[in-house]
Amino acid sequence: MTDTFIGDRKLCEAGIPLQNKIYEEYLGAVSCKRFKYEDQNPNDMLKHIDCIVTNKMGAILTIQEKALDCKFASFDTLTMEYYQCRSTKEGGEFFNLYAQLQFCGYFTTPEMNEFGRWMIIDVAQFIIWMDPYKLKQRDDKNSNANFLYVPYKNLPDHCIIASNVKNNTQLGKGIVVKIKIEPEESLFNDDDNDWLKEQI
Repeated sequence: MTDTFIGDRKLCEAGIPLQNKIYEEYLGAVSCKRFKYEDQNPNDMLKHIDCIVTNKMGAILTIQEKALDCKFASFDTLTMEYYQCRSTKEGGEFFNLYAQLQFCGYFTTPEMNEFGRWMIIDVAQFIIWMDPYKLKQRDDKNSNANFLYVPYKNLPDHCIIASNVKNNTQLGKGIVVKIKIEPEESLFNDDDNDWLKEQI
């Protein structure tokens, strides 16, 4: 394993309890299921789904998670792998992302115990909005991949499900959306939902 990979895993693991609290408040999450890297689960490896949330109504939401190092916070960008191999133009996560939502948050300190800026992005809205002329790419010096990036200030409001930023001076057009889930009890029991979970 490379130092970069180990560092990324530490960021992911540190972000989990913080992300869970955000999902509970903004998505009405009652459970959050993640996959272990060692299991090589196809949802994670091929479909780029990091977390499956079940909310209070028994509905399922799939999320890609990006917990980012505080040293990159000044970039203020949403970044996504475009080509896995730029020489052959093999598609990266942009072309293979099955998640409905993307969580992106920057840690505030190296201790990784708090997110500064974070957003939950509607993946479908983002991909539809991301016309080719808006596409900016950069090559990764450490691999064959390249990445598209969008400054947060350029993201339209309809792509943002929730954010902790309340004004444009901090993070462009970020908005705060509090989703209220009613009724308090699930409409479905666990048995009713098992067949759906197996399809994902």
